[in-house]
Amino acid sequence: MKRMDTTSKAFIVAGVLLFVFTLVSPGKAQSATPCPEWNLATNFRVFPDEENPNRDSCGNLDVWHFLESDPNTFPAHIPSTYTLLPGFDDDFSSFGTPILGLEEWQGSAVLPLVGINNTGLTQSIGGSGGFIVWPPGVMLVHPLNNEFAIVGWRSPFNGTVTVTGGVNDLHDTCGNGILWFIDRFDGFTNTMLASGSIPNGGSQDFQDGVGGASLASVIVNQGDFLYFLVDPNSMNHFCDSTGLTVIIRPDVVIPPSASFGANPVIGTGTQIKVGVSVGDNAQIGSNVILNKNVTAGNNLVVGNGTTINQGVILGDNVTIGAGVVINRGVVIGSGVTIGNGTSIGQNTMIRDNVTIGAGVSIGKNVTVLLGAVIPDGTTVPAGAIVP
Repeated sequence: MKRMDTTSKAFIVAGVLLFVFTLVSPGKAQSATPCPEWNLATNFRVFPDEENPNRDSCGNLDVWHFLESDPNTFPAHIPSTYTLLPGFDDDFSSFGTPILGLEEWQGSAVLPLVGINNTGLTQSIGGSGGFIVWPPGVMLVHPLNNEFAIVGWRSPFNGTVTVTGGVNDLHDTCGNGILWFIDRFDGFTNTMLASGSIPNGGSQDFQDGVGGASLASVIVNQGDFLYFLVDPNSMNHFCDSTGLTVIIRPDVVIPPSASFGANPVIGTGTQIKVGVSVGDNAQIGSNVILNKNVTAGNNLVVGNGTTINQGVILGDNVTIGAGVVINRGVVIGSGVTIGNGTSIGQNTMIRDNVTIGAGVSIGKNVTVLLGAVIPDGTTVPAGAIVP
């Protein structure tokens, strides 16, 4: 355990303090089993069990990473330059008075830091810029003038997650506020999902930032990182002690044997079964079921509440409405549109560029020929050929 000297600790209190922040970091996931919830504050491991990277509450290793950026590349967001905070202290001191239970990971220059108040009491830490008020159980992060404070979360599963939380100023008597960012890194491309800022004394939920609506459903693969970055705002890091709340919940679980191409959007409550393979730019609604071994090309659109059963094959540019049922063994060509509430029987073959209206009932073993149009409400008997 590393302990800071009195001078270093007094310097931090003078106006360069802690910041609470939850980040998703790069790494290779250990398990394909998601937790019911990942909560930065409750997952943070305290002395004598501290670790960085930090496991989650389900025992998945290396999920939380507490990081600093490279001052030589600041303010660029370059995950390959992020490094783990190297030091740990379990008794942060205010002008030489240790407070056991104020526990934090510290940067190579003490700052940036990421820590938690594990004392059970609100702590008021004095300094030249007034008091930092640090409630119990709250994560605090603090950047340096030319380094982000970063919390990284590495996904242990394939699927979609909902991200909630926010930031609030814990040292509101001075300073100029902070900027925050949430990035997703897939090992190749770093994408900013949301961003925001708070003035001195302010607070903001992530959902209220720019791009915050996207946090309702973020697709992740095992080993992808979500990074939560706090920026000192114009390189002024004084009084930037910031409370950070990060809560990540799984929604859609994608089995390891299933795959999606680039840029998928998957709605809440959707079920993806083993062996599913979907191309690029899929837009899958809420409460959809893609059963085993469904295969689809690029630009698939599926409406809410639709069920596509085992072994169905779909071409490119297929649009399927809401509440549709496609039974097993169906083959659908490219450029096909299917209206809401339609049902399609087993082993039916639908050729390219077909338009099927809403509320249509198609029996088993039907063949629908190239370019056919089936009006709303039509019933097609089993074994028919539709020209």
